[in-house]
Amino acid sequence: MYSKNLHVNKWQLNLFLLFLISIISIKLHAQTSLGASDVTIPNGDGTPMAVAWHPGFQRYYASTGGGPSNTVATSTSAGVSVAATSHNFDNRGLWWNPNANRLEGSNYQATIIGNYPLNVSGTPSGNVTTLISGSFSTNQQAGATYNSQANEYLIPTGNGVVRRYSTSGVLLGTITVTVPSGSNFYQNHIAYTGISGRELGFFDYTNKRLYTYPLTGGTFAHYYQLPASAPAPSSWGFSYANGRIFLTTSNGGGTWLGYLVQASCTPPTITSTTPANRCGAGTVVLTAAASAGTINWYSTATGGTSLATGTNFTTPIINTTTTYYVDATANGCTTAT
Repeated sequence: MYSKNLHVNKWQLNLFLLFLISIISIKLHAQTSLGASDVTIPNGDGTPMAVAWHPGFQRYYASTGGGPSNTVATSTSAGVSVAATSHNFDNRGLWWNPNANRLEGSNYQATIIGNYPLNVSGTPSGNVTTLISGSFSTNQQAGATYNSQANEYLIPTGNGVVRRYSTSGVLLGTITVTVPSGSNFYQNHIAYTGISGRELGFFDYTNKRLYTYPLTGGTFAHYYQLPASAPAPSSWGFSYANGRIFLTTSNGGGTWLGYLVQASCTPPTITSTTPANRCGAGTVVLTAAASAGTINWYSTATGGTSLATGTNFTTPIINTTTTYYVDATANGCTTAT
């Protein structure tokens, strides 16, 4: 006699099926599926490093590295090229600091955070001036970013560890995140999204996802699934600006493609489930209901390909107690944990 049980988001139930006790739990995390790229911006004349956005001038800045003569490419919100300028700075990170009202960046070897002067048109002009100096990361290729809410700099060191620095260069602490199984994180850059509870972003180039974490680190809170057509740079060419994930069209080169991240997402919920049991080998029908959207059925707690969709799922022939998992997706937003 065999039983079939059902695992559901956020629920933990004790089911007594023909004297078999099955504890049902869920390990699924919320996800959002992103649409196609909605903006393309030019890169400079070197290896792509980072993208920043000036909300006042409505300008994108794309920095390059490899030497101090490499340029920053300025473009409009639609991606139309405005200028490409050199600033005697071997860039690795770039961001707009709204608290100080300036364009800032970090250099190769992570020893300087500097200011890019802008002219009256919002185009970088002149050499970078040093704001603070020190030894900010054990990863010489690491690019810093800026947490505007806490007024602090965030610099990756690799392997899911991020250092936090004050604007005067004082080490405030470290953040450590858990890398999901089957993922490979881009090591040189991270994202600061500004989304509450999902502030830190790491690009998984194997699965084309942006995993987001709270500033306390630990296990990821949410991930954003890029479309299959998105590029997957593994060494250079990942950034985050203007609410978008930016990826270059080739590893270490090409143009930047921007993918809009939907910060406001109301996930559906699983409202009920009905497990099943039978005597002897065979199939059973499992049932689930959701508040909205499409119900998806899986054989694994995280990741994997959907086995079927709909309120009812007929299992294959089984001859032992088996667990299946469900989530629901509505408007690109998936059931939360």
